[in-house]
Amino acid sequence: MKQHSLRLNLARAAALVIWIGAGAFLITHRTQLTPQVIQTISPEKRFLLILFLLLLYARKTLSLVFPLKVPQLAAGLLLPAHLAVLINLLGTGVSAAVGYGMGRLLGGDSVHRITEKNPRLAALLNEQNSDGFFFSFFLRSLVFLPLDAVSLYFGASEADFRSYLAGSLIGMLPNVLLSTLMGAALTDPKSPAFLLSMAGFLLLSAGSAFWYAMRRKRRTET
Repeated sequence: MKQHSLRLNLARAAALVIWIGAGAFLITHRTQLTPQVIQTISPEKRFLLILFLLLLYARKTLSLVFPLKVPQLAAGLLLPAHLAVLINLLGTGVSAAVGYGMGRLLGGDSVHRITEKNPRLAALLNEQNSDGFFFSFFLRSLVFLPLDAVSLYFGASEADFRSYLAGSLIGMLPNVLLSTLMGAALTDPKSPAFLLSMAGFLLLSAGSAFWYAMRRKRRTET
């Protein structure tokens, strides 16, 4: 277990170095990163931008306080809509895969710590069945559950990775689409696109909470 903790600390240290370097770059080039300039980015430089966004997704998994909305909104703001959706889906997969790998690295002993810090997740995990795809899809559709805790749990419990990843991506697809749309309209928060995407996200949140409440109610009645 000590070896696992050492590896995790080394991974976090490496991610911190990358994060500091990226932050320094953004600060020194902040006057050049306007939407007008970004739209003229060449394919070669756009590749570096995409790589940076994917690093943000990987970094998010190594820091529980780093919000997923940051790379989602950034992709929507900085990239064409079709490419932003693709990158956000890919980034979501990267984040989910990194979290799964960390869970496998930490082992089954970490499951107790994960559920102890997330009582709502713990209550849902008691309902898990053999259908890993649906269970992963269900948990990801509940937008109030922490992405990282779910990823760590599936990795620590050694769930089938392909079923977990497919369920995660499909479950998070509505969130990804709305966040991308919101990011694209971020420069004008009063625009219909931004307001509609915000309303959609609120409805998604309310819907996931309702689904959770109804599932819990049926569970207690049986």
